[in-house]
Amino acid sequence: DRDRVTATMIEEELLFSQRRLDRERATSNAVAAATGEVDEAARAAIVAEVVNVLEQSCAKAGPDEVWEHRHGGLLLTAAFASQGLFDTAAIESGARMATESLTHSESRIREQSGLTLAALAAAAVEAGSGCGVYTTYCGPVILAGIRDNLERGDDVVEVDLKDKLKKRLQPTKPMGVDEILHQSAGWKNLETSCKALLEIAKAVGERFAVHVTPELLELITRTLSHTNRFVRETGFQICAELSTLVHSCPDDTPNVDRAGFDRTMSALVSSGLADNWSQVRMAASIAARKFLMSLQPADRTQFYPLFLPPTALNRYYVAEGVRLYNQATWREVVGNAGQQLVEDHIGSIVPFYISQANAANHAVREAACACIAELGLKVRTEAVGAFVPQMLDILIECFKDESWPVRDAACIALGRFIQGFPEEARGRLPELYELFFLHVCDNIWSVRENAAVALGAVVQTYGAESFAIVEPKLIEFLPGAKEQPAGSKKNAGLTNTTTFGVAGAFGWAGDEDAVIAVAGEAGSGAAGARRFIPLGELGPSFSDQQMFSCGSLAPKLKRKGGCMDCGYLRPQEPWDRSDGAVYLLRELSKDYPEQMTALLPTLADVTRLRNFEHHFSLLETVWKQLPVVAVAVGKKRFKPHLEPFLEPLHYSLLCQNKLAQFAAEACVGAIAKLVGPSILRGRVENCDPRFVDAFDAAIASAEHHNRH
Repeated sequence: DRDRVTATMIEEELLFSQRRLDRERATSNAVAAATGEVDEAARAAIVAEVVNVLEQSCAKAGPDEVWEHRHGGLLLTAAFASQGLFDTAAIESGARMATESLTHSESRIREQSGLTLAALAAAAVEAGSGCGVYTTYCGPVILAGIRDNLERGDDVVEVDLKDKLKKRLQPTKPMGVDEILHQSAGWKNLETSCKALLEIAKAVGERFAVHVTPELLELITRTLSHTNRFVRETGFQICAELSTLVHSCPDDTPNVDRAGFDRTMSALVSSGLADNWSQVRMAASIAARKFLMSLQPADRTQFYPLFLPPTALNRYYVAEGVRLYNQATWREVVGNAGQQLVEDHIGSIVPFYISQANAANHAVREAACACIAELGLKVRTEAVGAFVPQMLDILIECFKDESWPVRDAACIALGRFIQGFPEEARGRLPELYELFFLHVCDNIWSVRENAAVALGAVVQTYGAESFAIVEPKLIEFLPGAKEQPAGSKKNAGLTNTTTFGVAGAFGWAGDEDAVIAVAGEAGSGAAGARRFIPLGELGPSFSDQQMFSCGSLAPKLKRKGGCMDCGYLRPQEPWDRSDGAVYLLRELSKDYPEQMTALLPTLADVTRLRNFEHHFSLLETVWKQLPVVAVAVGKKRFKPHLEPFLEPLHYSLLCQNKLAQFAAEACVGAIAKLVGPSILRGRVENCDPRFVDAFDAAIASAEHHNRH
C-alpha cells in the first residue's frame, strides 16, 4: 500500500527530468498531495519516501552520476521541510546528505544544497527539535568551503576556461585572460558556500547570532576584498543579514559583542559603497541601510564619517538602481538634516569626493563632479570655503577628462563654483577661459550648452571685465558654420577607440533586414540621402569584434593631459562652433541685450546654410533658443530683425527632419505670442505670401498644444 501511495505522490520521471521546470512541477505535486486529504500513516510514508529518494539520488556519485537526479531530490527535500512535514529524524537525514552535496562538482547542486539546508534549519527551529543543522552538519563544511577556496589554482577546468577566453579575445584585448576570469568567472565552491551561509542565516534569523564569531567575520572580511565580483556581492548580502539579526537578538545572547561587531561591520560595509561593480555597490548599499537602520538614531552618528560620503555620492551614480536606493537611504537616515550633516562632516566628505574624482571608473568621476557641484550650490560658503582650492583643482582636472560626461559634469560644477567663490577662482580664470571656449565648440551638444551656461555664469559674476573677453569669442564662433565644407557627412571622421559605448564611423544601425544605413557621398543627391549596405559587406572592422555585456569589463576612459585628448575622437567641425555660440548668445542676451541684438543678422545668415547634412541639428538649436533670446532682448529690439528668419523657418517647417520641424513649429508659436499673431502673419505675407499657410498651421498647432 505504501508503494502504491508514494508512486502516485512522487512522480520520479518528472522529478529526475533534465528540465528544471519538470522537477519543480513534480515537487509541487508531491507537496500538494502530502498536505491534502491523506491520513497520517500515508503522510509519513510519503515523507519516508522523500528521504529515500534523496538518499538514492545522493548515492550515485561519480562520473556516471546524472546531476539532475540529485537536484530533484534536494529540491523535493527543501519543499517538504519548508512545509513542516519533516520530523527530527528526517531533518537530520536530509541535513547529512545536503551537506555532502555542498562540495559537488556541479554548481547548481551546490547552490540547491544551500537552499535545502536553509529550509531544514528553519524547520528544525520551527519544530523546536534542537537539531543543530548548522552546528552539527553544514557549518564546518561551509566555513571550510570559504576558507579553502579564497585562492584559485590552475586545475584542468581553469586551464580549459583560459584557453577558451584566449581564442575569443582580440589580440588588443583591454584586459588579460586572468583578470577577466578572476573578476567574472565562477570561483569553485567559494561563491556557493557564501550563498549557503547567507540562506541559512536568513532562515534561522536571530538565533544565528551566536555563530557570528571572530572566525566568521574574518572570513567575511576576506570575501569582501576578493577579486571576484560575485563573491564580494554575496559577502555584502551576508553583511546585510548579519546586521539585522545581531541587533535583533536578545541582549543576553552568548558570544555576541555588538560594539565590536558594529566597528567591524561599519568598516566592511562602507568600503563596498565605492566598489567598481554596480552589482556589488548595490549589495553594499542594501547592507549599509540595514546596518544603519538597525541602530538607534543616537548610535548612528559615530558611523556618519564612514557612511555619509559614499551614500551622498551614490545619489548621483550612473546605475539607476544604486542611485535611487541611496537617495531613499539618504532621506530615511538623515531626513531633513542633510545640509547640516554635510557641513558637520565636510572634513570627511570633501576628501572622499576628491578621491572618487580620481577613480579609474569614468562613471564614478562623473558622479563625483556632480557631488562637488552640489557642495558649491547648497552648502554654506563658511563651511566649504577651506576646501575650495582643492575642489577647483580636481574639477579643472576633470574638465580635461577623456570621458565627455565627466567633462560635462565638471563644466557645470565649475560654473557654480565660480559664482560661489569668485575671488578664489580669479587666479585660475585664464586657464578656465581657455577650457570653456574649447568646450563651447565641443562635438557633444550638451557639453557645448553647459560650457555656454558656465561662461554666462562667469560673465554674470565678473561683469564687464569678463564680457570683454567672451564677446570677441562669441563674434568669432557664431559664423563658424560658413566654413563647413560642402557635402560633409554627419559624424564625419568619427572613430571608435574605446570599443565600448561609442558609435563607429557610420552611426545609422540596421534593422531586421540586417543592413546598415550610411550617408550618401558628396554630390550624390539631396541632403539626407542614404544608401544601405549589407552587414556582411562592411569588412573586418565591423565583424568578429570584441563586445562587452557590462561596462565594468570594458576599457576604462581615463583622465589624460589634454582637455580633448579623449577616446571618442571626432575633430571639432565648424558648425559645432556656431551651435555652441547660439547657446552662448542665449546666456548673454539678458544682461547685454543691445550687443546680442547686433548679432541677430549673423545668426540669420547661419540659418540659411544648407550645404552640409547636419545643418538640421544647427537649425534645431537655433529654433529652440531664438524665442529665449527674443524675450531677453525685448520685443522692440527683436522685431526689426524678424524678417531674415522667416524663410529659414519656412524651410524647417516643411523639411523631413522631424526634430528641426517640431523646433521650428514651437519657435513660430513663441514668436507669435511675443509679437502678436497678426503682426507675424503680416510680416510673413510681406516676405513671401506662399509661406502663410505653413506659418498659420504652425501657430494653430502651437496654440493647440498650449491649451492642452
